[in-house]
Amino acid sequence: MPIRYTTDRSEIPVAPALALLHTTAWASTMPRADLERAMQHSVCVGAFDGDRLVGFGRAITDHVTFVYWTDIVVDAARRGAGIGKGLVATLLAHPALQVSRRTALLTRDAQGLYAQYGFREGAVGNTYMERKG
Repeated sequence: MPIRYTTDRSEIPVAPALALLHTTAWASTMPRADLERAMQHSVCVGAFDGDRLVGFGRAITDHVTFVYWTDIVVDAARRGAGIGKGLVATLLAHPALQVSRRTALLTRDAQGLYAQYGFREGAVGNTYMERKG
């Protein structure tokens, strides 16, 4: 059975998405309520093998100039099977994510995947900054 991808948030169950995120360094302690709220305000993508969620990701956008991809994760047992490529392709094709200036993301170890889709390292001299709430 082929992997099925959807951007219909109502089809993506929160608990399995949260379980996938809890396997990551960046969201290992994310509360369920935070993910629920984040999903409401994001374009989400889910990858399903039958009824099982095996991949998940979110994109945040102003719908005109900027998109930020976050929380992209594939079940550890399924990595290397092309599911990440399917998540990327689905996000790239989404009508709400066709912006005029920039699609950005942060990655610790998937540069090779994203480079296949035209992502490049940011401009030299720019500094990633954050303010934690």
